[in-house]
Amino acid sequence: MENDFGRGTLTINSRIKFNYHNAHKFFIFFFIPYANNINRFYEDKQTLLKDLGSIKKTSVMLSILKFNENLEARLDSELNF
Repeated sequence: MENDFGRGTLTINSRIKFNYHNAHKFFIFFFIPYANNINRFYEDKQTLLKDLGSIKKTSVMLSILKFNENLEARLDSELNF
């Protein structure tokens, strides 16, 4: 991708189609560019891992998790919680 942008750009302009079983990977992939866009930078792994947990609290992810029973467990597993 040529431009550095975050997940908000794609979810707000509705130019994305989710594979709901793997939607969490989208949020993980774009987490650091999103954080950088809101002026958050990570010097240590502990802070990064703590903030990655906020993915579950986004409105889009909350909706996806509500209708996909096993996805939260997979998300936790991939974030090593």
